[in-house]
Amino acid sequence: MEQSTTQTHNDSNLFEQGVEWFVLILLIVSLLLLIYQSVFGFGGFIAASKYEKQLVNIKMENANWVSNNIRMAIEVNDLKFGHELLEEDARNNFLLIKPGEDVYRFIEK
Repeated sequence: MEQSTTQTHNDSNLFEQGVEWFVLILLIVSLLLLIYQSVFGFGGFIAASKYEKQLVNIKMENANWVSNNIRMAIEVNDLKFGHELLEEDARNNFLLIKPGEDVYRFIEK
């Protein structure tokens, strides 16, 4: 009887050690998965670095678009209210001559 109790106790002890090892391995694997996810996963360090570079490029492109928009808004405003730019364009492209003006063209040979 004593031997069967000892055998049961040893089996129980082995079972508990097996569970402890299983839990330990499970915790280690879980930790490794969390580390992998935080480095390589969506929103991880590598992805965040890539998104940071994309953000810098987008901000630079946006600044270029803003400066183009400002330049074009000034040009549109000049076309609406400034006759000098319109007159200059007509003179250069359509050979506009005002009444009483003399225009001389020099042709190079």
